[in-house]
Amino acid sequence: MPTYGKLDSFDESEDWTQYVERMEHYFNANEIDEEDQKRDIFLSVCGKNTYKLIRDLLAPAKPGTKSLAD
Repeated sequence: MPTYGKLDSFDESEDWTQYVERMEHYFNANEIDEEDQKRDIFLSVCGKNTYKLIRDLLAPAKPGTKSLAD
């Protein structure tokens, strides 16, 4: 299956809500339905600053153990 579009890292100057909307469109266009897969894709492309913030906020839990909604 071809991949449509590209999910860029989150740019801190960008509006978070708009980033989430674009991410949802990316998942829909590429028929990505599984929540674990969505989480893993997001965590792999979100960027180092965003990943660090997520990791710090969830500590001591690891980001890979939570859902996107968490």
